[in-house]
Amino acid sequence: MESVLGGGGFGRVWKAHDESLDVEVAVKEVWLPSAAFDEEHAQRLRRAEREARNAARLRSHPHIVTLHDVVIEDQAPWIVMEHVKPANVLFARDGRVLLTDFGIAVKQGDTALTMSGGLMG
Repeated sequence: MESVLGGGGFGRVWKAHDESLDVEVAVKEVWLPSAAFDEEHAQRLRRAEREARNAARLRSHPHIVTLHDVVIEDQAPWIVMEHVKPANVLFARDGRVLLTDFGIAVKQGDTALTMSGGLMG
């Protein structure tokens, strides 16, 4: 991890260097607030994993940020992706416009992951 690029209601994005790939990356630290119940924590983790899966399915699209990996550390997900600016619409150095942050995205067939009293970003 090198520096914080930005953050929001669900996490923080870091500029980092992926030693395995030897590339500069952005790493989204997904915040999972303390849950009163194990099931609530598991549901938040499933929501973050779904975000990463949906972004990965779209990785061949020229305007979607490339997702490299998802790492679970201390029961919290970290999403490793192409290095971009910390916003939902990003501009790459080569002129591409990329979309990121698939936290509220769903694909047909996804199960509902609603949370009573929860606030979506």
